[in-house]
Amino acid sequence: MTIDKSCIIENRMSSKYLEGLKNFMKIAQKHVNSIGKVRCPCETFVNSYRHVLPTVYAHLHAIRFLETYTTWIYHGEKHVGSSDLSYNST
Repeated sequence: MTIDKSCIIENRMSSKYLEGLKNFMKIAQKHVNSIGKVRCPCETFVNSYRHVLPTVYAHLHAIRFLETYTTWIYHGEKHVGSSDLSYNST
């Protein structure tokens, strides 16, 4: 499934950004850990810290997405090429 991530560079008050944020939150809720937290891809926490969903939403609304987070590997998206790489030892 391809996810449109072009919203992450939009103005945080634009309808496109807010719709993308809403879609991201639907995806993120499927990837919470055992205590209900998920990695926060905002520019401040850069997926290094986990927060509850309302906090992640607030960060992404107030701070915005980390613009380089284009493959959502911490939110269920497979890293492109990770399983396609092979090592030939000949």
